[in-house]
Amino acid sequence: MSRPLTATIVHNPPIRPLIVRFGSMGDVVISLALIHALHKRFGAPVDVISSGSWTKPLLESQPGVGQSDSLAQDALCVQL
Repeated sequence: MSRPLTATIVHNPPIRPLIVRFGSMGDVVISLALIHALHKRFGAPVDVISSGSWTKPLLESQPGVGQSDSLAQDALCVQL
C-alpha cells in the first residue's frame, strides 16, 4: 500500500494570501471554506478586505484569518 504524495512548498518570502470580497454576509460565510483551504495550503494567515462593518466580528474568531478590514461604503462608489 503506497502513501499519498504530499509536497510542502516553501516560499521565500512566505506568501500571505489576500481575499477581496464585496457582497452580503452569505457570500463571506461561503468564503470561509476558501480561507481555511488557503491557510492550510500556504501555512500563513489569510487577510480579507470586504465591504460592511459586520465582516470584522464575523471573521476575527475564525482560524486562519489574519487581518480583516472593510472599506467604507462611500469608498466603493466611483464617479466617472
